[in-house]
Amino acid sequence: MRYIIICSFLYLAILIFDIIPLMKRKRNNKKSLLIYMPVFLFTLVINILYGLGVKIPSPAEPVKDIVIWILGIK
Repeated sequence: MRYIIICSFLYLAILIFDIIPLMKRKRNNKKSLLIYMPVFLFTLVINILYGLGVKIPSPAEPVKDIVIWILGIK
């Protein structure tokens, strides 16, 4: 539970000091937010799940399989 509280404060700080100024900026903020927000929310959800004790599978094996498939390595 302590992990979730610490992560929540850190994500809140990122939101206040990084995302809100990015939203207020006029130039190129839509492109930046289009990438930044899904990644931000994804990592927030993963951290909360991890803090709740949910077993998060490693992406290493699927990434390895995709690279092997793309490069055609056997």
